[in-house]
Amino acid sequence: MSQTLSPARLNTGTPVGVNGVSKTVWQPHHSE
Repeated sequence: MSQTLSPARLNTGTPVGVNGVSKTVWQPHHSE
């Protein structure tokens, strides 16, 4: 169970999470 969630979570949480959080965190931070 862990082995299947490890790669799936990283693959779906790395590009979408890092890219989504980076843009969302930089946008409000720069605006303020």
